[in-house]
Amino acid sequence: MVTAVVIPILIIYFYILAKKNRKRYKEKWLSVTEVKEESVIVGEVTDVYYEKKRFYYDFHIMITHLNIYKDGKITRVERRERLTKEWTKSPPNAGELVKLIGYWEGKTFIFNEYKRIDKQ
Repeated sequence: MVTAVVIPILIIYFYILAKKNRKRYKEKWLSVTEVKEESVIVGEVTDVYYEKKRFYYDFHIMITHLNIYKDGKITRVERRERLTKEWTKSPPNAGELVKLIGYWEGKTFIFNEYKRIDKQ
């Protein structure tokens, strides 16, 4: 008798809890492309590679890693984007001179906006 009452209550409780978590993570996933504009890096792109990461169950993000060469130093740079069916490769190609706008997170520079600079 007790089992007939307790089990449905537990199922409903965990369903509501899971629904709240999903909503919270969806909001975080939607805001993954919002980047603080605190710093600027200008340099030449030497290497580009992509990494797909699971954000939360069926929410994924695509992290684009760039290596930027400037004044004899190589800086690691990342761009984080929501992975949807419409996602396409959009960052600059290797060999291009770019200006990246973003912020530092440890030793990695996180950016969302970039501008190509013509080589002269």
